[in-house]
Amino acid sequence: QPYSYLVVVKGGDIPQIAEVVAKYKNGGTWLKGKVETVYIEKFVRKNGSVIEFHHDVKFDRPRETIIHIRFKVSRKIPTQSIDIEHIKDTLVNKEFYISQNITVTELYSTIYSASTNYIATDLEVSKDGVVWDSVFLQAGYDEEFIIEKSNIEIEELL
Repeated sequence: QPYSYLVVVKGGDIPQIAEVVAKYKNGGTWLKGKVETVYIEKFVRKNGSVIEFHHDVKFDRPRETIIHIRFKVSRKIPTQSIDIEHIKDTLVNKEFYISQNITVTELYSTIYSASTNYIATDLEVSKDGVVWDSVFLQAGYDEEFIIEKSNIEIEELL
């Protein structure tokens, strides 16, 4: 519908979200979303009686997409081992906001924040583990990327 809002909210209580959406949306605009609720706004008149306005509120929750990551690492110093598990743990802690695209090369900074005794190359990401991209991964308007350890493949080159 034209002149409508689609609000995507991560976390929070439905009644509190409904109150904020109802109070801050413009009049005459429709709301879209799969979560539907009613916010009841109460006004006390001068005579003490109460009037209630019922606001139909709709919004969505983010759609979480667990991404796949793969890359190669090689030792800078042959005698120093690479802590692959620590690199994976560091990547798992990377957070994305709703609708945040991934410029693949930006993930190198997260990889190198784990340690600097290796060189990482051939970084690729995927939404499905089938189609890989080394440049850009686009998020949908309601999509939030999540990294899970089991979806990270690191090959150590010797």
